[in-house]
Amino acid sequence: MKTFKSLLNELFDKPYRWKKESGTFFDGGFFYSFRSADGGKFDVEFDTLYKDDTEYNLQFTKDGNYRATGEGDALKVFATILDIIKDFSKKADFETLSFEASKGVGGKDSKGRVRLYKTMVQRFAKKFGFTAKVDDSDPKTTLFTLRKENK
Repeated sequence: MKTFKSLLNELFDKPYRWKKESGTFFDGGFFYSFRSADGGKFDVEFDTLYKDDTEYNLQFTKDGNYRATGEGDALKVFATILDIIKDFSKKADFETLSFEASKGVGGKDSKGRVRLYKTMVQRFAKKFGFTAKVDDSDPKTTLFTLRKENK
């Protein structure tokens, strides 16, 4: 009989098929996309202010929307985002990767997004070769910063 931990690991080993997009609207960005089982289109963007910058920001949308929907197969979506982060880490020369999680209305984590991101960062940052910093000081968002350990 499989343990809960092994089942969870299996879930994160089965991402959706994704593709790296070729066109960019500025020199420093990396763009990926995939479709979920419900047909939703996810766009994943790693952007930076300057072409040779070593700090990137990660953001992703479903059908152009940043809000958590609370629908569908979140584990498979996040398995795909993690797989894309692994690919980006191999292809881009960077020192830090940052992303934010909205705390929702009134600073309450109503959809559990901040809690989910914290759990995933704790679980996968070291495995992917990052040290992680979580800044929870802003009442509306939590900032996550991943730094490559070899930088």
